[in-house]
Amino acid sequence: MKFKVTTNIKPNMFGRINGSVTLVGNGDCPYDIEWLIDQIVAIGYFDVTDKKVIKEKRKYVIDNLKALEVNKGYSIGNRSGQLAMLVLRVPDDTKFEDVLREELKEYGL
Repeated sequence: MKFKVTTNIKPNMFGRINGSVTLVGNGDCPYDIEWLIDQIVAIGYFDVTDKKVIKEKRKYVIDNLKALEVNKGYSIGNRSGQLAMLVLRVPDDTKFEDVLREELKEYGL
């Protein structure tokens, strides 16, 4: 499984969403799936301190990630209700270079 993840999200003056984009997966990706799960749990369930509950939330996140179809995704909000992370499932043959090329194309570069 591979995911295109956008973090540090801020809208620009034209209403588009800007943020840091990376590829998450196992193997040739800069970050692994465990990093993504930890980030989602930290952002989405920031107020949970019980280790048993955190373990259940991790299982819930893993199940949601496995259930995502290719080119489908979801968003995670932070404690103030703002968009904090976008997660999009991409095909397994996607490389980090493909993600960068796609981002540059959006900006006309």
